[in-house]
Amino acid sequence: MTAPSIPLPRRRARLGRYSLWQIRDFTINTAIVTIVLFGLLGALFIAQIHAQTEMFAATHRPLPPTLALHTYNELLSMFSFTAPILAMNGILATDRVSGYTRFLFAKPLSVPAYYAQSLVVRLVGFIAVACVMQALWGRFESPALSWKFVVDMTAFVVTIGGIIFALSALTKYDGLIAVMLMLLTALLRERWMGSTGVLHAAAYVFPPLGRLNDVQSWFIGLDPLSDAATGVPFPTKWFWWNVGYGLAAFAIGFAILRKRSLTKA
Repeated sequence: MTAPSIPLPRRRARLGRYSLWQIRDFTINTAIVTIVLFGLLGALFIAQIHAQTEMFAATHRPLPPTLALHTYNELLSMFSFTAPILAMNGILATDRVSGYTRFLFAKPLSVPAYYAQSLVVRLVGFIAVACVMQALWGRFESPALSWKFVVDMTAFVVTIGGIIFALSALTKYDGLIAVMLMLLTALLRERWMGSTGVLHAAAYVFPPLGRLNDVQSWFIGLDPLSDAATGVPFPTKWFWWNVGYGLAAFAIGFAILRKRSLTKA
């Protein structure tokens, strides 16, 4: 006679072990690309500032301080709106479309916990990459890396990252739709806010992304109205409106994640 088999308990996956893979994937697929791309752009912008300085020096005039800050502001705007998309794109959709979820969750593992951890890795990774880029910039031109910069980048990545996270829970075209939403926001929100009735109400569907530039002006200390390098008050209303929108989008994304199949693209 054979002894009856004893069912062995199913081993659970260790969530912390997955973080090593998440960090590696972010570093290889996002961090390195972002640093190289914006490092090259930063070098071009620094060369432009130095050329402007030499041009003014040739005419025995000092370079206006706001001119260099405007050049930096242009580069920072490009980074602030583009880098969060690179960091967050496909956070849910890639695993689902590629079929990775079949292997990731072969052992018992909380799906929301896994993607919450992935989200933290990407958010912290983005802030770390941004700080590295800003520290490199500060070695050649002002402004230098400061806590205000971290606040500025946090506002951007939470707002844009939340939008992409919610879209990634719905569709594999999360990055593309996020870009389209940002363009529609720039085109329609302010116009509809000045309307009445349904259009005015519909304007609140779009986040006030343009007002994130106010947070950026606060960090740089460049008043966009007076074009003066002076202290700019912190835009509390627009900071929390955007961050609140992003946090609400994260909550929606997790709600969709609990309902939607992980095996359907």
